[in-house]
Amino acid sequence: MSKLPLFNPPRLLRNRHLQTLWTRIRARRNRLNYRQQTLLASDGEQLLLHWAANITAQTKTIVLLLHGLEGSAESDYIKGMVANLASPERVPVVFEFRGCGQAPNQTERSYHSGEISDLSCVLSFLQQHYPTAAIHAVGFSLGGNVLVRYLGTTGSKSLVERAAVISAPLELAACAKQLSHWSAYIYKRYLLNSLVNKTIAAYQHKSWQHFRPPHPNQVRRVRSFWHFDNLVTAPLHGFDGADHYYQQCSGKQYLKGIQRPTLILHAQDDPFMNNEVIPTAAELSNHVDYVLTRHGGHVGFIQGSLLKPEHWLEQVVPDWLAR
Repeated sequence: MSKLPLFNPPRLLRNRHLQTLWTRIRARRNRLNYRQQTLLASDGEQLLLHWAANITAQTKTIVLLLHGLEGSAESDYIKGMVANLASPERVPVVFEFRGCGQAPNQTERSYHSGEISDLSCVLSFLQQHYPTAAIHAVGFSLGGNVLVRYLGTTGSKSLVERAAVISAPLELAACAKQLSHWSAYIYKRYLLNSLVNKTIAAYQHKSWQHFRPPHPNQVRRVRSFWHFDNLVTAPLHGFDGADHYYQQCSGKQYLKGIQRPTLILHAQDDPFMNNEVIPTAAELSNHVDYVLTRHGGHVGFIQGSLLKPEHWLEQVVPDWLAR
């Protein structure tokens, strides 16, 4: 168990949905002055990086941030973490997944919970162009699962030297099931609507060569994440259906292979997940520092008071990475 500062929100902030939705209720309105940079993936797609500052002679560490499902560099949790990570010696950079935020997605392939080839491309680029800087990474939700799969797959060859993972859906089938529960309806509706609309738009504007996309009328009838992943995500990315995709890409099975110091944070009351997501001690590598809090929701972890809220993640993650 990590010796992190205790997360103990006041009673009024212990509701899982209030924690999860807080960054929308009290979102920060400022836009960060990112510097954009593109690089080419192996299939010719342009991958988009958002730099929060320029690399200088003082820079010792680059921190790569990975957002969650349908997030972006402008997601509130990303902006808050960027602001608290930035220093003369530490430069944050946000990688937007294909088709998210301002990132293009002209090729057939998109992004998903286990897609690590684009992440590997970005990390190789950072190592090649900034060889004197250590690379750290922070992954939120889907981005956290992607990061865990990368760390567990690469082991001692990982280009990430330290990592933090927040609210990662480490058992994808369990999370898809949980998001179909009535208590998670608001989250399912918002995220599914975004995915469905994006898929319908791609049907008309992309030049499909290897994948035959479902007709927009089929996509409009999607009512669950399993249905969407079985219809779109899995066949588009070479999996034999949603179950095969979940089996291959769930991060929990990769935890044992992690050989870089990694902090993993979960909240027991996360409305996106159930107890199947929580790993046992036997499933963890000795390099994993696992913290399970009683409250916190999904990428929430708000403490302080309603009038003066504090973002606990933005305090503990930068400190942990700097150890």
